Amino acid sequence: RFKPDAAMCRWLFKPPYTPQRVFFTSRTQLNDSYANVASAVPPDRFRLVYNGLDLDVFGAHRAARTRLRSEWGLNPTTLAIGTASSISPRKRLSHFVHLVVNLAQSGVAVKGFIAGRPYFDEDQREMSALRTLVRDLGAERLVTFLGYLGPSEPLYYAWDLCLSTS
Repeated sequence: RFKPDAAMCRWLFKPPYTPQRVFFTSRTQLNDSYANVASAVPPDRFRLVYNGLDLDVFGAHRAARTRLRSEWGLNPTTLAIGTASSISPRKRLSHFVHLVVNLAQSGVAVKGFIAGRPYFDEDQREMSALRTLVRDLGAERLVTFLGYLGPSEPLYYAWDLCLSTS
């Protein structure tokens, strides 16, 4: 499990980049990160927001879903699985690639999408390793690297499943 260290937090969140809010997606993540993040960001700015999508919001935009799926060449029966994160070893995106390949091998019409980009040298190496993995598995038509997209919200309309591997 990724736990930010205090030095990284002080570097990342130094003024003028100190965030007004820091969102944690589980109680465990908040507890594990609390002391180190609090060394750089006042704890009254912390918020706990559990992973998940409000389907009343994201399920209502059929036009966006249809448009993106058409751009991606997906038919209505293809299972679109996506993940949006930084490209980093701690995100374990190789697990995502293997999931998509395993589903396809079991007969599921599936397409995987990875949205995000690498930021550091280690992350660049991870991106290269992921591309090699996709090629070695013969999954070039199953897994698409979308790169950095902002905002990422429209992706959630088109994906049937959104996974977090970290």
